[in-house]
Amino acid sequence: MPEEIKAEYGSINVYEGGYDHMGKERCNIKRPTDLKQSFNYSTKGDISRYLPDKHIPEFRASTESLWKYCVKIHERLLIVIARGLNLKDPEFFVKLYKDIGSENNNSILRSLYYPVVSTVEERQLRCGEHTDYGGITLLFQDSLGLEVRDAEGNWISADPVKGAIVLNIGDLLQRWTSDILRATPHRVVHPESSKPRQSIAFFGRPDDESVIECVDGSDKYPPIKAGQFYSDRVLPTYSGNDQ
Repeated sequence: MPEEIKAEYGSINVYEGGYDHMGKERCNIKRPTDLKQSFNYSTKGDISRYLPDKHIPEFRASTESLWKYCVKIHERLLIVIARGLNLKDPEFFVKLYKDIGSENNNSILRSLYYPVVSTVEERQLRCGEHTDYGGITLLFQDSLGLEVRDAEGNWISADPVKGAIVLNIGDLLQRWTSDILRATPHRVVHPESSKPRQSIAFFGRPDDESVIECVDGSDKYPPIKAGQFYSDRVLPTYSGNDQ
């Protein structure tokens, strides 16, 4: 849709949903701003304010349906991870996400669009290299551009696999598991044959008031509330940008 219509649904802050224009976000603060647009669905704030019911009546139903689908998959994966870590309670993680879908949780669904651009600054990427902030991320993609960094530091193209969802571990889960599970550095580059890229990501995050402590009982990382951890990580990516 035209930029002036998108702007009607612009996000107010990094916690609530809405449209983010090109150049608003910088996932790697050492690089220029990211060459992407996003639409964010969050259950914080006034959802009716930013959902474009007036212009796209079916948008709300489609978005909320996908949100519910992602929440269900996300919960099953948290149980699988708890079992894989041999935790006594397979719902250990799930219980700390009990408020997902409410004002008390920062989980978010993002539609990410990377248009073809004619001018690119030096070292500017579609999305600068970074690790995600929360527990786990579910990514739906059908076009090239995503790269992940392996243990040796090599960047590998994460090509789309039909019918597959990319699962990504975030910083909070790495901290939670005392580095047993490690956050995956990734970025979005410009493919050789320049084409637009569309993806959708679900970022699952524990409830704001959930206290994150190392599951192995160690003191490798001090306890921290999930909401505070998220704020510490996300705010610098918007700091100084045109909001």
